[in-house]
Amino acid sequence: MTKPVESTPQSDKKYKIIVKGGTMSEEKVLVDEQHKLPRSGDLPVFFKGKLLVTKNNQFRKGNQQSRWHQISVYQTTSGRYVVYIAYRTAWVGELDQDEVYVANDLNEVAKILLNHSDSRPYRDVVASIMDHFGMAEMID
Repeated sequence: MTKPVESTPQSDKKYKIIVKGGTMSEEKVLVDEQHKLPRSGDLPVFFKGKLLVTKNNQFRKGNQQSRWHQISVYQTTSGRYVVYIAYRTAWVGELDQDEVYVANDLNEVAKILLNHSDSRPYRDVVASIMDHFGMAEMID
């Protein structure tokens, strides 16, 4: 029996996220399609939905990196969000990693992304994704 798709990672960190409109183009027509996402060490995930955004940090300051992240966010036909985090490497002997998370809303998407890693290059990709959706951290 296969294990279920991971849900939001647990962390002691608390984030207050405000979703403020977003910057997605109103003119872009998003079409529901079948998607198959690989998962490291597990069966792939299949779902029907729309790809909302994909960002990566393969090139920084014009230079190709030997390690990078690609993050994609999808919305399923039922309205849930699928977060795909791919770690890529060009290093011999080092393996790529693919992770899939499911969220019920954009606040959960933000928590998944923010709790996944603290590395600076990864966080730059996360900031780009969050900006795409018009998200910001709320400070009291």
